[in-house]
Amino acid sequence: MNRPETLARDEDLACSPEEVAIKSCFLGPQAENGPWLQGEIHGLLESWFRWRRSVVERDGGAIGADERDQDAFFRRRGELSRLTSELWTRFEREIPKFSPRYVGHMFSELSLPAILGHFIALLHNPNNISGESSRVGLDVEKEAVRMLFAMIGGDGRTGAGHFTGGGTVANFEAIARARYRVLLWQALGAYARGRGVSGLGLLEASQMGWAEFDRLHARLRRPEEFRDWLAGTMGSEKFREEIERAFGEDWEEPALVAGASAHYSWKKGAALFGFPKEAVVECATNEEGRVDGATLREALRRCEAERRPCALVVSVAGTTEFGTVDRVDEIDDELRGRAARGRFLWHHVDAAYGGFYASLRSSGGSSPLAEGVRAALGALGRANSVTIDPHKLGYVPYSCGVFLCSDRRDYPHHPIHAPYIDFSPEDDPGLFSLEGSRGATGAAATWLAGRALGFGESGQGRVLRRSASAKRILAGLLEGRGAHVPPGLDLNIVCFAVGKQRRLSGLNRSTRDFVEWIPSVGDSAFFVSRTTIPLGEGRGFLRRWLIERGIEIDAPELFLVRLCLMNPFLTSRRLKTDLLAELAGKVAEFQGLAAGP
Repeated sequence: MNRPETLARDEDLACSPEEVAIKSCFLGPQAENGPWLQGEIHGLLESWFRWRRSVVERDGGAIGADERDQDAFFRRRGELSRLTSELWTRFEREIPKFSPRYVGHMFSELSLPAILGHFIALLHNPNNISGESSRVGLDVEKEAVRMLFAMIGGDGRTGAGHFTGGGTVANFEAIARARYRVLLWQALGAYARGRGVSGLGLLEASQMGWAEFDRLHARLRRPEEFRDWLAGTMGSEKFREEIERAFGEDWEEPALVAGASAHYSWKKGAALFGFPKEAVVECATNEEGRVDGATLREALRRCEAERRPCALVVSVAGTTEFGTVDRVDEIDDELRGRAARGRFLWHHVDAAYGGFYASLRSSGGSSPLAEGVRAALGALGRANSVTIDPHKLGYVPYSCGVFLCSDRRDYPHHPIHAPYIDFSPEDDPGLFSLEGSRGATGAAATWLAGRALGFGESGQGRVLRRSASAKRILAGLLEGRGAHVPPGLDLNIVCFAVGKQRRLSGLNRSTRDFVEWIPSVGDSAFFVSRTTIPLGEGRGFLRRWLIERGIEIDAPELFLVRLCLMNPFLTSRRLKTDLLAELAGKVAEFQGLAAGP
């Protein structure tokens, strides 16, 4: 198939020697690097066997040669082989997410360094909960955390973090710490006020900052009494009573402020942590579908009008629907301005999807990302905390999320004691992580990917640059064939509606038909996903876009095809098929087949 003119001229997709080198880090659509990987896995297993034999060799083995010759041994091992083959065959019927034709959800090809790192830790490390059960895994985790801090422009020396089971848990880590910090500041404000050493009101105490906290704490005549009072009050029914008595006003659950397009985990986390519905404050989006400084100011005004302290402000770097990046830089500027006036609020960036695009934050005019998106990504390292999912655009096996906290003082929360675990408060994240047992596989996979591929512009950034360029090209091809492509597609996600109908209800039906049709067209099939977006408050930019397209809005929601263009070989010139052109051609073919008023 001939390359479309737009693709052939796109310099971002030229196959340079540097990009050829990147190919060594992926298996390839036809397992082209399979022989090398097979040799590496074989070598790792041989090394694992030698390691096991070398540990107190004089103890001897427990499985004798005579036992291995017995019929019962052979029968059981034969049954295991049969079951293994059965399971392997079943999984070969799984969706081929490694294929460049898979453009559905947020998973794709895995990098070879990540596979090898995952495999090594799987064999050697059972639990990263503390140093006494993980001599190596925790060190690898800390080094991987520092790599990610460097990628987003943060400082791993002053920050802290750990790996989690995924972005949802990492987001919960932020909720736990932000809420605890507000309650801790409120508690000291109430205690100090009751002893005549502070006149702060409830809102002021809730956002006092660590410097004021230390100043008030130093003024207490017996600081140890506050510690005992806090231990008996925090988390109990007495807390609310003590706060209301000290400040002379009703206590309101601190707010969680997030945009309409924030991940569903935020509402789930708010419910799990006891936030009432009215404490989850939805921040409007601007005309581009982003939360920015102005929309945040309005949301915080609503909190202040209700005398409700704010525990957490959430911005998103890569929404799950569109890949939209909020104006993290403007939000950070707004919050820093408040901090300069003594009002400290926690800012968390949910960069579970888009965090790795920070590898392109400094690429300037050559970047496939818009200037505002680069500015937003450039501010990730200034936030109080960040969520990143290496199992998405880090090309690391599931399940692997990361929580990064820029200030070590903000990292501890709700200290616990487990008498059978020898925790080191300075070194063991298990003392404060929401999860107890945590394997080292995600950290090891991320570590090896970071060392071998690199999380800078010439490594990870090169892969993601191709992905974002593919999004730009495909969006143009789709528009040229009559598809409806909405705004806000900042990274490598393409959403579109298909059909010639002028009513939204008809357009939704046609788009649903396309989603059912495209996997069924033989060798030209693609694996896609879909999303349904309510057109209520916070989605005004989509309503305006539909009206501009001449679509009558006669339905409460918009149904879209959703494509995540993650595969590093999607636009490879070595492929015999131009997949972007073929996909756009299939959209045009469906447009010709589809009918409707």
